[in-house]
Amino acid sequence: PADLKTAIDNGEVDLADNSLEPNTAAQILSDQQGGKTDLRVVEGDSNDTRYLVFNTKDATAGNVAVRQAAAQLVDRKALARDVFARTVQPLYSMVPAGVTGHNTAFFDRYGDQDPAKAKAILAAAKVATPVKLSLTWSRSRAEAVEAETLKKQLEAGGLFQVTVQQEPDWDAFKKGWNESKYQMYLIGWFADYPDPDNYVAPLIVDGGAYHHGWDDNRISQKLVPDTLKQTDRATASSLYGQIQGIVAENAPLIPLFQNKAFYTSRSNITGVESTVDTTGFFRFWEIGRVGKGK
Repeated sequence: PADLKTAIDNGEVDLADNSLEPNTAAQILSDQQGGKTDLRVVEGDSNDTRYLVFNTKDATAGNVAVRQAAAQLVDRKALARDVFARTVQPLYSMVPAGVTGHNTAFFDRYGDQDPAKAKAILAAAKVATPVKLSLTWSRSRAEAVEAETLKKQLEAGGLFQVTVQQEPDWDAFKKGWNESKYQMYLIGWFADYPDPDNYVAPLIVDGGAYHHGWDDNRISQKLVPDTLKQTDRATASSLYGQIQGIVAENAPLIPLFQNKAFYTSRSNITGVESTVDTTGFFRFWEIGRVGKGK
């Protein structure tokens, strides 16, 4: 992120996407609104989502009460406000806002952060506290601040004791989750197309792309096949609501936030506003250059 900002300032880069450090992005937007920069910012919807994933094959993370308590302690609003400078929005659904099937299943079940409720969940399941878990991350626009903030949130009330570790090598990180080496890990998802199925089947059925190890026959054998029969995707919303209710109850992964599309360009770049939406496709043919710019 720092190198990208330097490249923009030096004129080496004409157009940048969401890869800027959050506070840098927010400052550029503020400077533009105040007429203090020649850079231009285009904001819009995005289908880029972020999750906290559990390895349900692990003895500790495999306990549903542990995952439910963690879901009760996550403060998405604080993440969006304090870590990502409001360049993201809280997400309480597997399916992001702007895509058919979006709901608030996780908020409906857990509401805002509540250590007392989390303590009750663990006590009812006779889980000894503090619960010791490791949280692994590899890449983040906010660098280590994201994971460290989640650590503090999960440790609220003394219920968890979280160890944060980074695996900077992306290939090693992928191998790690494939081999179930991590207890909890942070990962993003960028759908291939804006359909609710692309946020459910690849992430939930039979352990999903991130190999969390969880599967529910009600979803994989019944609800997902039924949703695929609905050519009118709006009519499938109730089925996706049922799926997300089951996921929220079991919490094999916890949706954290969805990015806002945030493109920064030099003053002579045109057409950016024509390609920012939830489709996930950037229309390069819309982008042009006029004059030399600054």
